Amino acid sequence: MGKIKLVFTGGTIMSTIENNIINTSDKCKYTLIEKSGYNLSNFNISVPLNKLSENFILDDIMVLFNELKSSQEDDVDGIIVLHGTDTLAYTSSYISILMQKCKKKIVFVSSNYPLSDDRANGIANFTTAIKIIKEKKFVPAVYVAYKNFNEDFVAIYLASRLLEPAPYSDCYYSPDGFRYAKYKNSNFEFENTNINRSKKNFKLCGNFNKKCLYIMPYTGLDYDTLKNVDFDYVVHGLYHSGTANSNKDNYKYSVLNFIEFCNSKNKPIYFCNINKKESYYESYYNIANKCNNFLFEILPNVAMAKINIAYNLINEKDRELFIHSNISGEFLR
Repeated sequence: MGKIKLVFTGGTIMSTIENNIINTSDKCKYTLIEKSGYNLSNFNISVPLNKLSENFILDDIMVLFNELKSSQEDDVDGIIVLHGTDTLAYTSSYISILMQKCKKKIVFVSSNYPLSDDRANGIANFTTAIKIIKEKKFVPAVYVAYKNFNEDFVAIYLASRLLEPAPYSDCYYSPDGFRYAKYKNSNFEFENTNINRSKKNFKLCGNFNKKCLYIMPYTGLDYDTLKNVDFDYVVHGLYHSGTANSNKDNYKYSVLNFIEFCNSKNKPIYFCNINKKESYYESYYNIANKCNNFLFEILPNVAMAKINIAYNLINEKDRELFIHSNISGEFLR
């Protein structure tokens, strides 16, 4: 096979356990290759970052993006990004949108435990990623290969359709029916391979200087406490049925109160985690009467990445087109 580029960023897959403390170790990249049955000569290796993924900031996303962008011209068959599990759904979302029309397949790989632990899925994820790069049926895009402990296959997801794990879980999923493929019994089974991507290639320029306020609703959220926060724009998630508190009584708990505040300060607010459907709850219409910035059919973690990119790296004249264009298959329908 041709060479594959390995981009190591840290995380559990590059960690060891010493005195019951898990932390990154540079020697683990060789452990991964040895345990997978391949040789070092099969790979080009880059280590632009080496940290636990929970410590990532947006500057690190840019470091990784620039590494992957320059790697598109490398003489390799594809690229594997070794990353931690904690923020996998965030980093891969950013990269899937930033890379837009990548020329090579990029596959994110992580491990739920250090590789010294027999429960670790890192080797299975890694060897599947290699097979993805070799398999011609996979188009150039950003993928995630991940085996859940309760499944007998490695799932392959579009990075722009990767849900965050549920609390107390290290299992990853896509929304129902949107898994790209799975690798089982030495074969790929393709499921939802439709990727409708915009034909426009948006120019990226700048850095992450503007501030996003990311809000997920919960019972008792007091919006008055957020009015002194320094932010430039808002990404506001909704409950699973596309709702949030819009009661006009106890107004400090109502999202309508916060929309009015944002409008008065010229701070855009975008709502996500809502499906297109025939009927909505009253709260949706209450919100829509004050704000029509809804991002339908997109996951909250992906919506936040997209809005952050739009307000920091996209020219203002192209911003709304970028936000509402399907850049990497992030719009589910």
